[in-house]
Parts: sequence; structure tokens; C-alpha cells
Amino acid sequence: MSSSLNEVSLLYSPGLTSHFPLESRALPLYASLLSLGLDGYRSLVRRNVSFARQVDTYLRSHSSYDILTPTPDYSTDSNPLSFKVLNIVIFAPSPSAPARYRQATSDNPDPAATFLASLNSTNEIFVTGTTWRGRKAVRIAVSNWMTDEGRDLPIVKGVLERVMKEEATDDIK
Repeated sequence: MSSSLNEVSLLYSPGLTSHFPLESRALPLYASLLSLGLDGYRSLVRRNVSFARQVDTYLRSHSSYDILTPTPDYSTDSNPLSFKVLNIVIFAPSPSAPARYRQATSDNPDPAATFLASLNSTNEIFVTGTTWRGRKAVRIAVSNWMTDEGRDLPIVKGVLERVMKEEATDDIK
């Protein structure tokens, strides 16, 4: 047999060349496992999930936001396959949100883009746009190793609160 490991890897890894073998893609994960250890990774995932759940809880209690994912069931006797918030929260402006985030006009043809831009223009949080069951929405994905509820949750809540209270300006379109 004349094929090398790299040639076999190329068959199953489109875009990789023999100068970038499959094994090297795992190097950052391996290094972080050595650095953090299993307990460190466990803590990181728990912090991110807890943070996302707190954001979800806050948004569900706010009249200007609609959470588009199902209501999570955390009861101990719930079905293990029932919906749980992990690290992603999907939401959109509710009917009580400012009109510029809900209604298209000639000056504001894409209110969802206006809403997304308003959140990101603060430079305090970064969220991405998505579509959930045909409705344009915003996604918060919590995945930073530095996430700290005590420091970051008030920042996120503050941005979400201010964006719903701020007056329309010419720079947000």
C-alpha cells in the first residue's frame, strides 16, 4: 500500500492539505485541556450555561422582549429530552417594544437590522442576527472563557434596558 496517513486524512477532511494535517487541528483543544483540566472545562461550561439561563430569565420577565425558544423545564421530574437553555438565547422585540424595532418604514426598511445594530453599537455586547421559525431574531451565544456573571450580567441587562428606552437617532437605521 502506497498511501500515507496524510493522503487518507485528505480524503475525509476537505480543505486540508498535507501541510495542515488533521492532528494539528486538535492542538488548541489539547493545550487548553492541559491548561484548564477537566474541572476547568466543567467550570467554564457551567458558567456559560448559567449566564445564558440568567439572560433568558431576564428577557422573559421584560415586556419589550419575546423569547422565541420554548419555555425551559428544569424540574427534577421533567423529561430529559425537554427543552433546556444551554448557552444560546434567541429573542426579538415584542409588540410593546419601540416601533422602530418592529415596523418597517421608508426610512427604516429592516427593523430587525435596526434592532441588531442598536444592541451592537453599544460596543458592550455582541449579538448576531438569526431567523427562528420564520421570524427575524437576535441570538446571544455565551461561549467566552472569561464570562463572569457578577461582572457581565449587569452589563448585558443594562444594554438590553437602554436599547428599549433610547430615542430613535439618525445613526441607528
